[in-house]
Amino acid sequence: MAYGSASPRKVLVICIVVVLRVVLVLGLIASYEALTHEDTLHTYFVRLTAKKPDLATRAHLPDDMRATAQEATDDFARKDYDAAAACYQRILNKYPESLYAWSNLGVIRFTAGDLDGARTALEKCVAMAPDDAFSRTYLGMTYYQLSRYDEALAMLEEAISLDPGDAKSHDFLGCCLSQKGRQLDAEREFKKAIELDSHSSDAYFNLAVVLATAKPPDIVQARSYYLRALERGAAHNPKLEELLGTETHAP
Repeated sequence: MAYGSASPRKVLVICIVVVLRVVLVLGLIASYEALTHEDTLHTYFVRLTAKKPDLATRAHLPDDMRATAQEATDDFARKDYDAAAACYQRILNKYPESLYAWSNLGVIRFTAGDLDGARTALEKCVAMAPDDAFSRTYLGMTYYQLSRYDEALAMLEEAISLDPGDAKSHDFLGCCLSQKGRQLDAEREFKKAIELDSHSSDAYFNLAVVLATAKPPDIVQARSYYLRALERGAAHNPKLEELLGTETHAP
């Protein structure tokens, strides 16, 4: 089940160069990597089983709900998010403390753009599981999308303290730090995200934005990171390319 191919990269609308830095920083989070139920949750729960058996037990999918979960997987593959969410709600009706169902429901709501629904579900997860990094990452991402930057920053820092090896948490933390005007700290987090996952385009793109809009800007390095983002599947951003120079129009 595609678990969160989230919204495509936001277009940075910039009318004049004077406001380019502000708008780019406000639009740092531009896309979400395609995540799948299998890739995201399976990997997560494998880590839990190895590191935190008690949490893994709470996150276990009850055997009598596996058919319902598969139905949700099929619905999500068709992008029928409401139907997928309804499946997880059926699980929760029988198992109201199912961390697995609440986590899936939260990410489904996030993927569908229902940020308030995502927030409600993920806050439930966080309350249920003080040692759950996954839900904190997605709740931090949700807070970010709601422009609740202080809460996003705090939640992502908690997630990283629980799982310092998660690249997405570092990437989103970098975006939060940039929103707070902490550009050097943001740069550090984007580089950490790249170190942890060199295949993701998001951190390369975000680092390019930070470097291009710094005072003074580092256009050479920004161009290099932007090109690497393109190589990893990022969409061309004409406004950023205009800032960086026409030679950044790479294939």
